[in-house]
Amino acid sequence: MSSYLDLLSIQLGLAAWVTTLLVIALVTVALNYAIRVFLRHAAMAAKSSSTAWDDALVNSAAKPVLLGMWFISGGFMARVLQRQTPEPFLDQVLAARDVALVTCCAWFLLRFIGMVGDNIIAKQLASGEELAHTTVDALMKLSRLLTVIVTVLVVAQTVGFQIGGLLA
Repeated sequence: MSSYLDLLSIQLGLAAWVTTLLVIALVTVALNYAIRVFLRHAAMAAKSSSTAWDDALVNSAAKPVLLGMWFISGGFMARVLQRQTPEPFLDQVLAARDVALVTCCAWFLLRFIGMVGDNIIAKQLASGEELAHTTVDALMKLSRLLTVIVTVLVVAQTVGFQIGGLLA
């Protein structure tokens, strides 16, 4: 792989690490497009099913997955830069990437919880069955609260706070 990058960097007249950054960016753009197409087809397939889960899973995952992919790519780019420059700020960039990925996971879960609750209510109303709205609403709020608390704890641990005493 390195010989291909060396050949490409010679052809482009750029340093090998700059060529590596360009390749990472191009691969990310290509993967972004492929995942968008896949998610579009998965959303169409999920619409034809009768369950409340698959629609919510595909629709709630689309934006966080695409954004998370860019954060992961940025982390790879930061590692390439870290080998080239002695700047200490790149360690903070990698920590920020970790926080962003945790936030993307939380964003997915919050969207998923809301969409599942809405889909369950809509399907029950469409079928004419009786539904306890307060129960579904309470479970959705409890799930969201749990997601937010866990996210805050994980982010605090990632940033460097010692949460062991808080959990004890």
